[in-house]
Amino acid sequence: MSLLAITHAWKDFIWPLVVLTEPSRQPISVALVNLAPQAPQDVLIATMLMALLPPVVLFLFFQKQIVAGLG
Repeated sequence: MSLLAITHAWKDFIWPLVVLTEPSRQPISVALVNLAPQAPQDVLIATMLMALLPPVVLFLFFQKQIVAGLG
């Protein structure tokens, strides 16, 4: 359950975009949107990959427990 909660919070976008104005406090999803207009495409893709890796690794590591918890 905690992994699903972390994943839900990880992809939370609208609320931090509206509320957080200080760049150092913004989650990576909001920072990527702010970075997109000024960064080269290869840097943006690499940053997106780095943002995607932790949830994917956590899912792969805890896959049995997640599937068992769904049933």
